[in-house]
Amino acid sequence: MTKNKLLRMDNVGIVVDDLKAAIAFFAELGLELEGEMTVEGQWVDRVVGLDGVRNDIAMMRTPDGHGKLELMKFQKPTASTTELNAPVNTLGIRRIMFVVKDIDDVAARLQKRGANLLGEMVKFEDINRLGYRLCYLRSAEGFIVALAEQLGSESATDVMKSKKSSLLRMDNVLIVVDDLEAAKAFFIELGLEFEGETLVEGPSVDRLIGLRDVRATLALMRTPDGHGRIELDKFHTPKAIGFGSGDAPVNTLGIRRIMLAVDDIDDVVARLRAHGAELMGEVVQYEDTYRLCYVRGPEGIIVALAEQLGNRSVTDVLRNP
Repeated sequence: MTKNKLLRMDNVGIVVDDLKAAIAFFAELGLELEGEMTVEGQWVDRVVGLDGVRNDIAMMRTPDGHGKLELMKFQKPTASTTELNAPVNTLGIRRIMFVVKDIDDVAARLQKRGANLLGEMVKFEDINRLGYRLCYLRSAEGFIVALAEQLGSESATDVMKSKKSSLLRMDNVLIVVDDLEAAKAFFIELGLEFEGETLVEGPSVDRLIGLRDVRATLALMRTPDGHGRIELDKFHTPKAIGFGSGDAPVNTLGIRRIMLAVDDIDDVVARLRAHGAELMGEVVQYEDTYRLCYVRGPEGIIVALAEQLGNRSVTDVLRNP
């Protein structure tokens, strides 16, 4: 049996216009700031396929240490804009879901930071038949965050963590797709495991996301370590909206890409290309820490791959650039 070359979901990248406000928003949610730094130079240009990049980044992590966000403020070239108020059934990477305790308190605090509810707070049973209270919030910059509070018994781990923070973990990243089977095949080739799929519809779904007559098939995929999950959604009604083109650059405002850690980047790239993926730039080496590349997959989904060299992590670089 071939050893899985996918190690973990490393982070989700969000391009923002106001970096300090975005840091404050996610700090209010309960993420911890790991560090900030500015990246520039030929290696950055080559990996993302842009020229003259100067990018301020901030890394934030969930209290359990398994979920990370990379907030990116492009000084050069200036970030492209999208329709920031696009609905949740717009094609592409749409939202990040976090599991919290006391969802009412967390939602209220985020609304003080400029977020607005997309729909209502609802009760819902997920693919694993676990009961949750859920809501979707749109931040001041337009990116969407979903909050979920589990009903019933919590795990011992969650109880321990809940004493420190209302935020328990990053649960999943939602990607709206048109061809669900092709998207599943792409992520399976990458090394994620298919968890299951289900059809969701009904008044509670409509009220949650602020759309009418929703009928969608969703598939859950998880990384081999069990800490990273992707939810692929195929909207039957209302039909998914395609905004802009599938080749929007990585410095477009909003949730732009997922970064995954692998142990053989060349092999993974070759296998993904067999599924129609294309390199956005080149495979490059950053100092003595990582080999990196950005790959555009089916329907324009951007996946970054990182192969660690030696023992120095991104966190180490941020703390001691």
